[in-house]
Amino acid sequence: MIDLKDHAGSRYRIELDPSARYEPKSEQPWLRRIPCDRRAFIGVHGPKALMAYVPGKRRAARLLAVPGVECRQLGDDEVNVVFPLELLDTVAGILRARRRRHVVLSEAERAARIERLRSPAQKQKRARIPHATAPAAS
Repeated sequence: MIDLKDHAGSRYRIELDPSARYEPKSEQPWLRRIPCDRRAFIGVHGPKALMAYVPGKRRAARLLAVPGVECRQLGDDEVNVVFPLELLDTVAGILRARRRRHVVLSEAERAARIERLRSPAQKQKRARIPHATAPAAS
């Protein structure tokens, strides 16, 4: 079984299928998927293949033009396709898969240095939320 977290977890965001909240073992690899632009997503289809749900005809046509991508279900406004793992980056590029955010090491070090330089009073002031006082009724 293909595990998206192992193969693409460092490059793309991985989320659980919405039905996974009712599953007692929600960390199963077939419940993971890569969210894409405009409600499309990439998921696991079987032991050696991935699938993609594509709403909209234009992107589906571009996706079906890629050699190795096979149409499994064609609807009026959506397409389900199956493709091998080797085509993940190509399909993710067409569907504009959500990328995982990365913090540059120098930026993380700079933020930590600024936080260390703050005095305890500044840290407390930053955490405090000012309360508005109501005028006294006469």
